[in-house]
Amino acid sequence: MNIKDISKKSIILFMIAFIIRLIASFVLNSFQDINYYEYGTIAQNIINGNGFSFFSNPSNPGEFANGAYMPVGAVFYTVPFFLIKNVILRNALYLIINHAIAGFSVDCFIKQSVIDLMKSQLMLQP
Repeated sequence: MNIKDISKKSIILFMIAFIIRLIASFVLNSFQDINYYEYGTIAQNIINGNGFSFFSNPSNPGEFANGAYMPVGAVFYTVPFFLIKNVILRNALYLIINHAIAGFSVDCFIKQSVIDLMKSQLMLQP
């Protein structure tokens, strides 16, 4: 097995992972309403000019709590999607890009595992 074979197999693996996740999205999700949980709330507050904050009291929407306990990377990844006003388009793009990232991650982890295995086998040979 050489690097070219690994590349071809990794592309196939990426496509399989991506397609399975995409099919699951279309079957299990309603693109009209996807809950972004705290990340979406904080992203919406950033866009509205309320900073990196989270509602602390739902009965008093003007009262904001510091959202510093939330992971910053996930929120800032979510913010550009909230600039898209069409909810269906926003949710579809969000899911498709997330699935592409997940498929690429699986591909990288498996490719690195195969390369490490190949190196270890080469080292064991007399």
